[in-house]
Amino acid sequence: MRHRDLLARALAGLRAQVTDDGTSVVAAWEGRRITFGYGPEGVQVAHVDGPGLVPAEASRLVLSVDEAYAAEVQRAVLARLKDRAARAGMRVEAERVNADQSISVTLAATS
Repeated sequence: MRHRDLLARALAGLRAQVTDDGTSVVAAWEGRRITFGYGPEGVQVAHVDGPGLVPAEASRLVLSVDEAYAAEVQRAVLARLKDRAARAGMRVEAERVNADQSISVTLAATS
C-alpha cells in the first residue's frame, strides 16, 4: 500500500475518517483506528487500536483495507490503460468484470 493517495481513497471508501500528516495515514471509524506508517527499510506498518479490540478483528480490519486498496489500484490501472489506449489510437471494445473481480478489457484499433 505504497501509494498514499490510493490508500486514502480506499479508506474513505470504507467510510473511515482519513488524515495524512505526511508521515502516516490514519483512518478512524466505529471506535477503531488504523495508523499506517513506514518502519525500517521502507516496510509499511499498520497499527490497529480501539477499545476491546481482539487480534482476529484487527486482522479482518487490515485485510478489508488491503482488499479496498487492491480495488483502488485496479481502478487506477484501468484508467491509465484507457488513457494510453486512446493516445495510441485504440478504443475499449469490451470490458468485463470476472468472478474473481479481475477485469478483462478488449481493445480495438481505430482507423
